[in-house]
Amino acid sequence: MMNNTTQQQRGEAVIDKLTTLLSTARRERDDAYRQKELASQRHRVAKEDREKIERDVKIVQCKLMELGEDKRGREVVISRLEEDAGRLEKEYKFGHAELVTKKEKLAALHAKRTKDSKLRQLSLSASKEAVRKRRELSAKNKAANQHHYRHSSVSKLSVEQMKQKLESKLEMEGAEEFMGMLPGLIHSCVEGLREEDEGVEMECERLKRVIGGYQRALGESVGGVEMDGTEEGVAGQ
Repeated sequence: MMNNTTQQQRGEAVIDKLTTLLSTARRERDDAYRQKELASQRHRVAKEDREKIERDVKIVQCKLMELGEDKRGREVVISRLEEDAGRLEKEYKFGHAELVTKKEKLAALHAKRTKDSKLRQLSLSASKEAVRKRRELSAKNKAANQHHYRHSSVSKLSVEQMKQKLESKLEMEGAEEFMGMLPGLIHSCVEGLREEDEGVEMECERLKRVIGGYQRALGESVGGVEMDGTEEGVAGQ
């Protein structure tokens, strides 16, 4: 009877121990399951965070690439602008130097024209004076011939003889040579004036076109008031 009781107690102790072990195992299993769930959640959150970070990194990389391309594009544009600025500066300097040269040439041409005009005026005055004297001489010769014709015993000279007599008298006075040169001199003066005026007008028109081209190329007036004064001075000439 005692043995049965002892065995029963031992059996109950074993059952209690197994029950305790089972409860402990269940609790550990539940804890492990919860740990697994927490680990899964953490892994999922970490994965989502990593994917978000990767997307952000890709966006930043794309922006950096775009910025790099924009920078290269700006560098190309800046380089072109610098080249254009250098070219325009060279053209401006060349045009300015050429304009100064043209102004100097125009000033020299104006001075030469003024001098030639004075010389022509003197020449024309001398020519007019010579013509006046020639007319006076012709009038005197005509009056003398008429007087001689009326009182001379050879009043019935032929026209050819009278012409020869008059030419002989002109040769003695020294006017024949001048009268032969006078038409050519007047013609040369007139032609010289015409050619010089045409040359000045053509040069002025060409310079106006050149200056207009420089202004259009530079987008502004070159020389400003000084240039306008030069054009007006040339037009006034």
